[in-house]
Amino acid sequence: MKCKLITSNKSPICESSLDGSVIRATRNNEETSLKAQVDHFRPINLYDFLKCDDENYLLMCSDCNGVYKGGKFPLYQSGDRAENKADIVNEKPLLVNPINDDILELFDLVFKRAGSNKNVLELQPKAGLDSYLYEKAQKTIETFGLGNYSLMNENNNVQKCRIDIFGNKLILSF
Repeated sequence: MKCKLITSNKSPICESSLDGSVIRATRNNEETSLKAQVDHFRPINLYDFLKCDDENYLLMCSDCNGVYKGGKFPLYQSGDRAENKADIVNEKPLLVNPINDDILELFDLVFKRAGSNKNVLELQPKAGLDSYLYEKAQKTIETFGLGNYSLMNENNNVQKCRIDIFGNKLILSF
Protein backbone atom coordinates (compact mmCIF):
# COMPACT_ATOMS: atom_id res chain seq x y z
CA MET A 1 0.00 0.00 0.00
CA LYS A 2 1.50 3.35 -1.08
CA CYS A 3 0.21 5.18 2.04
CA LYS A 4 2.25 2.93 4.30
CA LEU A 5 5.39 3.69 2.32
CA ILE A 6 4.88 7.44 2.67
CA THR A 7 4.25 7.24 6.43
CA SER A 8 6.93 4.59 7.13
CA ASN A 9 4.13 2.32 8.41
CA LYS A 10 3.33 4.76 11.24
CA SER A 11 0.32 6.90 12.00
CA PRO A 12 1.21 10.41 10.75
CA ILE A 13 -0.55 11.89 13.79
CA CYS A 14 0.71 9.94 16.82
CA GLU A 15 3.65 8.05 15.25
CA SER A 16 2.30 4.68 16.49
CA SER A 17 3.43 1.70 14.46
CA LEU A 18 0.77 0.34 12.11
CA ASP A 19 2.25 -3.17 11.83
CA GLY A 20 -0.13 -4.67 14.42
CA SER A 21 2.47 -4.69 17.20
CA VAL A 22 0.80 -1.97 19.31
CA ILE A 23 -1.86 -3.40 21.62
CA ARG A 24 -4.61 -1.15 22.97
CA ALA A 25 -7.28 -1.59 25.61
CA THR A 26 -10.85 -1.35 24.33
CA ARG A 27 -13.73 0.24 26.20
CA ASN A 28 -14.61 -3.24 27.49
CA ASN A 29 -11.05 -3.69 28.86
CA GLU A 30 -10.27 -6.21 26.15
CA GLU A 31 -7.11 -5.97 24.07
CA THR A 32 -6.92 -5.24 20.38
CA SER A 33 -4.10 -4.32 18.04
CA LEU A 34 -3.87 -0.83 16.64
CA LYS A 35 -4.82 -0.90 12.97
CA ALA A 36 -4.25 1.36 10.00
CA GLN A 37 -7.37 3.08 8.70
CA VAL A 38 -7.88 5.19 5.63
CA ASP A 39 -10.54 7.74 6.41
CA HIS A 40 -11.65 11.23 5.52
CA PHE A 41 -9.64 14.22 6.75
CA ARG A 42 -12.78 16.34 6.47
CA PRO A 43 -15.47 14.02 7.87
CA ILE A 44 -18.29 13.08 5.54
CA ASN A 45 -20.91 13.90 8.18
CA LEU A 46 -19.92 17.56 7.51
CA TYR A 47 -18.57 17.28 3.93
CA ASP A 48 -20.78 14.81 2.08
CA PHE A 49 -19.52 16.19 -1.25
CA LEU A 50 -15.97 14.92 -0.42
CA LYS A 51 -16.87 11.31 0.39
CA CYS A 52 -15.31 9.98 -2.83
CA ASP A 53 -12.57 12.61 -3.22
CA ASP A 54 -9.16 10.94 -2.95
CA GLU A 55 -7.56 14.23 -1.81
CA ASN A 56 -9.69 13.98 1.34
CA TYR A 57 -8.36 10.55 2.37
CA LEU A 58 -5.82 10.23 5.15
CA LEU A 59 -4.11 7.17 6.63
CA MET A 60 -4.00 7.14 10.43
CA CYS A 61 -4.28 4.67 13.27
CA SER A 62 -7.64 3.49 14.54
CA ASP A 63 -7.19 5.42 17.81
CA CYS A 64 -6.42 8.76 16.13
CA ASN A 65 -9.31 8.25 13.76
CA GLY A 66 -12.04 6.72 15.93
CA VAL A 67 -11.18 7.66 19.50
CA TYR A 68 -9.81 11.17 19.02
CA LYS A 69 -10.80 12.77 15.70
CA GLY A 70 -14.06 11.01 14.90
CA GLY A 71 -16.47 13.32 13.12
CA LYS A 72 -14.94 16.53 14.48
CA PHE A 73 -13.53 19.21 12.21
CA PRO A 74 -13.20 22.58 13.96
CA LEU A 75 -12.68 25.78 11.99
CA TYR A 76 -10.88 28.98 12.99
CA GLN A 77 -13.17 31.58 14.56
CA SER A 78 -16.18 29.42 13.70
CA GLY A 79 -15.65 30.24 10.04
CA ASP A 80 -18.11 29.30 7.37
CA ARG A 81 -17.94 25.63 6.42
CA ALA A 82 -17.42 24.93 2.72
CA GLU A 83 -20.45 23.65 0.90
CA ASN A 84 -18.55 22.57 -2.21
CA LYS A 85 -14.99 21.66 -3.16
CA ALA A 86 -14.21 25.07 -4.65
CA ASP A 87 -14.96 26.80 -1.32
CA ILE A 88 -12.51 24.68 0.71
CA VAL A 89 -9.68 27.12 -0.05
CA ASN A 90 -11.55 29.71 2.03
CA GLU A 91 -11.69 27.52 5.14
CA LYS A 92 -9.19 27.68 7.99
CA PRO A 93 -9.20 24.21 9.54
CA LEU A 94 -7.91 23.81 13.08
CA LEU A 95 -6.62 20.26 12.56
CA VAL A 96 -3.26 19.68 10.95
CA ASN A 97 -3.21 17.62 7.78
CA PRO A 98 0.23 15.95 7.81
CA ILE A 99 0.15 15.62 4.04
CA ASN A 100 -0.36 19.33 3.33
CA ASP A 101 0.93 21.10 6.45
CA ASP A 102 4.59 21.48 7.38
CA ILE A 103 4.51 20.26 10.97
CA LEU A 104 8.04 21.50 11.64
CA GLU A 105 6.76 25.06 11.11
CA LEU A 106 3.89 24.56 13.58
CA PHE A 107 5.32 22.54 16.47
CA ASP A 108 8.27 22.39 18.83
CA LEU A 109 9.26 19.02 20.28
CA VAL A 110 9.58 19.04 24.05
CA PHE A 111 11.24 16.22 25.94
CA LYS A 112 9.89 15.70 29.45
CA ARG A 113 10.39 13.30 32.30
CA ALA A 114 7.10 11.84 33.51
CA GLY A 115 6.84 9.91 36.73
CA SER A 116 9.73 7.75 37.82
CA ASN A 117 12.38 7.97 35.10
CA LYS A 118 9.96 7.74 32.18
CA ASN A 119 10.71 9.88 29.16
CA VAL A 120 7.92 11.48 27.16
CA LEU A 121 7.94 13.43 23.91
CA GLU A 122 5.32 16.17 23.64
CA LEU A 123 4.42 18.76 21.05
CA GLN A 124 3.88 22.45 21.74
CA PRO A 125 2.86 25.20 19.34
CA LYS A 126 5.96 26.88 17.98
CA ALA A 127 6.67 30.31 19.42
CA GLY A 128 5.92 33.28 17.16
CA LEU A 129 3.06 31.78 15.16
CA ASP A 130 0.24 34.06 14.07
CA SER A 131 -3.04 33.58 15.94
CA TYR A 132 -4.57 31.19 13.37
CA LEU A 133 -1.54 28.89 13.15
CA TYR A 134 -1.09 28.92 16.93
CA GLU A 135 -4.73 27.91 17.45
CA LYS A 136 -4.39 25.24 14.71
CA ALA A 137 -1.36 23.71 16.43
CA GLN A 138 -3.03 23.92 19.85
CA LYS A 139 -6.32 22.37 18.68
CA THR A 140 -4.44 19.52 16.98
CA ILE A 141 -2.54 18.83 20.20
CA GLU A 142 -5.77 18.87 22.24
CA THR A 143 -7.77 16.76 19.79
CA PHE A 144 -5.19 13.99 19.47
CA GLY A 145 -3.77 14.16 23.01
CA LEU A 146 -0.25 14.98 21.81
CA GLY A 147 0.73 17.38 24.56
CA ASN A 148 0.58 17.89 28.29
CA TYR A 149 1.09 14.30 29.35
CA SER A 150 0.27 15.16 32.96
CA LEU A 151 -3.38 15.73 31.96
CA MET A 152 -3.59 12.41 30.10
CA ASN A 153 -3.30 10.14 33.14
CA GLU A 154 -6.83 8.79 32.70
CA ASN A 155 -6.03 7.45 29.22
CA ASN A 156 -3.86 4.34 29.44
CA ASN A 157 -3.63 4.08 25.65
CA VAL A 158 -1.98 7.51 25.42
CA GLN A 159 0.41 6.58 28.20
CA LYS A 160 1.37 3.30 26.56
CA CYS A 161 2.04 5.04 23.26
CA ARG A 162 4.11 7.88 24.67
CA ILE A 163 6.02 6.49 27.65
CA ASP A 164 9.48 5.01 27.12
CA ILE A 165 9.69 6.57 23.68
CA PHE A 166 13.46 6.64 23.93
CA GLY A 167 13.50 2.89 24.48
CA ASN A 168 12.30 2.52 20.90
CA LYS A 169 15.54 4.10 19.63
CA LEU A 170 13.74 7.13 18.27
CA ILE A 171 16.04 9.05 15.95
CA LEU A 172 15.18 12.65 15.20
CA SER A 173 16.89 14.56 12.44
CA PHE A 174 16.31 18.23 11.76
